[in-house]
Amino acid sequence: MTDEKNTQPDNMPTDDESVEQAQSIGESTSTDVTGNEALSDADLNIARADAPTSDDADDTPTDDLDIESALASVANLSAIITDTTEMVQVGQAPKSAPKISPPAFYESDFPHPPLLTLARGQMPSVIPALALMAIGAGLTFLLISGAESVNMDMVGVLAVGGICLLFLLIWLASGRWARGALFLALVTATTAGIIAILPQTPLGASGTPLLLCGWGTSVIISGWLSPKKASQGFFGGVLLMVIGITGFLFTGGFLPTEILNIIQQYGLIVVAVAGVVLFIPAIFKRRG
Repeated sequence: MTDEKNTQPDNMPTDDESVEQAQSIGESTSTDVTGNEALSDADLNIARADAPTSDDADDTPTDDLDIESALASVANLSAIITDTTEMVQVGQAPKSAPKISPPAFYESDFPHPPLLTLARGQMPSVIPALALMAIGAGLTFLLISGAESVNMDMVGVLAVGGICLLFLLIWLASGRWARGALFLALVTATTAGIIAILPQTPLGASGTPLLLCGWGTSVIISGWLSPKKASQGFFGGVLLMVIGITGFLFTGGFLPTEILNIIQQYGLIVVAVAGVVLFIPAIFKRRG
């Protein structure tokens, strides 16, 4: 019994062998651990290589909702709806809606001169002033020199001459377009001349119809001297001259009694026919 207890089996390792086995087991364990770590690092590198980069992530579709894109889409949608609404409103606007347009500038069909403005130093503003100054100086000299009376005929001639000169200067300053100014100058001169001459003739008041002849002559001359000649003025002047001559023959007693009776019977008819003949061209010209 005692021998069996003290004796060891043959396969029992000795102390040195057990130490060697422990070292070999530790080395194998460390080798396995390092191998496993190496495998884990390799697996991580492979996983990292397989993982998508930031550039690939932008290209890959995601299921998450992009808030900025959604907001931009909503803003574009509202702009499109606004444009569509405006187009519909424009299309539904009535075609007969009044359009606001600037006031049209009045243009006359007849030739007309430019606006006349008297500037400093022009003849129409200087010469009449000089004429008035001369008349005033002459009258002052007559009154100071002790003259008993002033020659009113001379004053009238100077006044009429000044008015006629003023109208003539206005006509010349407008480039002969102011036909009315020339007409007034001629009418003033002929009227003053006829009124001054008739009392000195035996005709007296019977020559008053000659005023119409002077006015008709003024119409013809003013129309003939204007840049744009008008035939209506010529016919009007001739008509005035005919009326004046006819009236002068009546008032002067130059017609026999038989002719006077005939004129009294058919005079109105002749005047009406003459008026129609004169106004027919003007009527057809307006319609054309």
